[in-house]
Amino acid sequence: YELYLPKNYGNGKKYPLVFVLHGAGQRLQSVDMVLKRYESATVWAKDSEKGINECIVIALQCAEANGIGWTYFMKFLDFGDENAESYKFTKWGIAAYNLLQKIKKEYDVDLKRIYMTGVSMGGFGIFEMAIEHPEEFAAIVPVCGGANPETVKNLKGIPIWTFHAIDDPEVNYEKWCVPTLKALDEAGVEYKK
Repeated sequence: YELYLPKNYGNGKKYPLVFVLHGAGQRLQSVDMVLKRYESATVWAKDSEKGINECIVIALQCAEANGIGWTYFMKFLDFGDENAESYKFTKWGIAAYNLLQKIKKEYDVDLKRIYMTGVSMGGFGIFEMAIEHPEEFAAIVPVCGGANPETVKNLKGIPIWTFHAIDDPEVNYEKWCVPTLKALDEAGVEYKK
């Protein structure tokens, strides 16, 4: 994983934390590609360096492929496994959550301002993490991810801003996003899209 601390870190102040889960394309690349691809982690650090929205940023890497990701969604995406438990955490998803707990203990994290974002495989991961641990997160921003329609009610009260291209060539909008949004609506979970 890559960890960014604001340049003024260490002054006794508590900082928001931005937790970033990458997509499938960074699984076997060098860890610096987690930062370079899509800039989903570095965009937060750039403002922080300017003294705007100072925060701690953590960008993790799942360094295994062939059906493995933050959740078992990758069994579907890599192999077309229709029976994959797409929303269930793998050992990497569990490790990501455990690392978050470690960072919270070791750094000056404002526990009321922990935010998550993730792209594709990472979007599935952050949805599942927020569903399993809703008390942890101030807001989530899933990008082309999907959530378990049966458990989205756990997201009630968490601000959500979700993005998904209708013509996404990898994570089919109709198959993954539409059921998620429908379930959010039915559960009365507010979100912005």
